[in-house]
Amino acid sequence: MPGGATIVKEKWDDERAKTPVAYAAMIKREAGYDPQHSDWEYVYATLNEKGIVERGRLKSCIDCHAAAEKRDYLFRNWLDAKENPESKAEPTTGKGDAEKRAAK
Repeated sequence: MPGGATIVKEKWDDERAKTPVAYAAMIKREAGYDPQHSDWEYVYATLNEKGIVERGRLKSCIDCHAAAEKRDYLFRNWLDAKENPESKAEPTTGKGDAEKRAAK
């Protein structure tokens, strides 16, 4: 992805929820920001009463996205995985992410 590219994902507790519990984003920064991880900055914002926003070189995000290193640290969306059984993508609702962060 080119510098400045931004990807935003809603995080849901489950498929029946009416609202997301958090937003996660990746922003491709200029070369040198984090060369070991393809210069991505991660942002995670909870939508609970605490309203915590974290950003930067977030270890939990880096650790998870390491599995997608060969695709510039990007996962396919879960719909692709659901519609294409041969896809390597894992369907996910993000369940657990919000709980881990809210416990901080």
